[in-house]
Amino acid sequence: ATIAAYIWYFSKPGILNSLTFYLMGVSLISTIFFNGNPLLKFDGYFLLTDYLRLPNLYTKAFGHLRHLFLNGVLGIQAALPVARSKKEYLIFTIYGISSFIYRIFLYLGITAAVYYRFDKTIGFLLGFLAFSLFIVRPIGKSLVTSYRIRSELRPRKFGTFVFVGLVGLAALVLFIPIPRNSVYPCYLDSAKKQKLTVPLKTWVSTVNVKEGQSVNEGDILYRLDTSLLKLTLLRKITARKIVQKKLELLLLDDLRRAEAVSKEIELSQADEEVARIQDKLTEAEHGVAAPFKGRITKFDPRMKAGYQSGEGIIVGELESTEECMVHAIIPGAQLSEIHMGQPIRVWFPIAGSKQFDGLVRELKPFAIRDLRESPFSSRYGGELATEAKADEQKDVPLEAQYDCSVLFKNANPHIPLGMTGRAAIRSVPKSIASRVVDTIVRVFNRESLL
Repeated sequence: ATIAAYIWYFSKPGILNSLTFYLMGVSLISTIFFNGNPLLKFDGYFLLTDYLRLPNLYTKAFGHLRHLFLNGVLGIQAALPVARSKKEYLIFTIYGISSFIYRIFLYLGITAAVYYRFDKTIGFLLGFLAFSLFIVRPIGKSLVTSYRIRSELRPRKFGTFVFVGLVGLAALVLFIPIPRNSVYPCYLDSAKKQKLTVPLKTWVSTVNVKEGQSVNEGDILYRLDTSLLKLTLLRKITARKIVQKKLELLLLDDLRRAEAVSKEIELSQADEEVARIQDKLTEAEHGVAAPFKGRITKFDPRMKAGYQSGEGIIVGELESTEECMVHAIIPGAQLSEIHMGQPIRVWFPIAGSKQFDGLVRELKPFAIRDLRESPFSSRYGGELATEAKADEQKDVPLEAQYDCSVLFKNANPHIPLGMTGRAAIRSVPKSIASRVVDTIVRVFNRESLL
């Protein structure tokens, strides 16, 4: 793990960097959480037994729990005590209960990991085996034993009361609704964007902005040269006058008066062209103004005095810095816990900023398919697990992600567009049992449709 940590730290993103990261993580997890865990019979268990001077701790602890139930609850005198002192009594009780609960969750975790990550059939078999070993087998064995020694049963009131209380407490933990906050990465984006274009086929005379500059509503971004437009307008006006004179001559000639209709149409078209060019000339003279307050996020570097582009060509983009949208990235597996109108709290790590509350406005698939150099990519220290596709040169998410958006009135000018933060969504209070049942039903419904 130590060697892998050095290689991972000094290597660049790539296969070697990823392999050493996984090796470091697996080695540390294996050493600390498995070998060092005293609840399993590995190194940590034997360290604990040597420290407590209690060999065979696991067997004694479960024998002690069995004695507590048989003697303390059912009143069977034949069940001999295991603990020889108050210290051992306390140690066996704590260790036995902790080890039993831990082994249940460990086995269930392994079952879920096998089901979701590897083979679903093996996952079902492991789940059935876990249910049989940890629920059916102990209950069945206890019932059989109780039936065999039913003549020796002398239930004790205090022990029964304590046992029923513990069962009730466990049921309370399992069935009481618990609110939960799910935290997701998010980023700030503009809710109002405007493409900047050159509305006329003419030259650019002056440019007053550059990329990254903030502008107010009505500020002139750039002006256009009007000489070509004035010449075009003069030609159109001259052509209109010629059409008008021809129309007047046709109206004076009784034999050719019928031809005046087509000339009237031609004159009408000439008037429309003159009016359109006059509007363009006015726009060019006044310049292209910012429609709202914001920041120039993209701007063509060719936009300088003398530049000429086609009519309607996009040369930049203006984004509002006040009307913003926060986008939280939600894993597809947790999409069922989020709905429209659900409260959401957002926080950005910047001095003087405060948390703000909002409502979920929209849920849609995460549109960004290439996370190269993105702060969310796991290859760059982010939270989204990604993989590199060498054939497409893309860094794509391993699992389906969804975009959860919420409106944000950005009153703090120190929060720039693109800043990342955290979004917390409080789900509907549900009990642990309810969540387990929902998961089982969701998995069953999904599998039955395949």
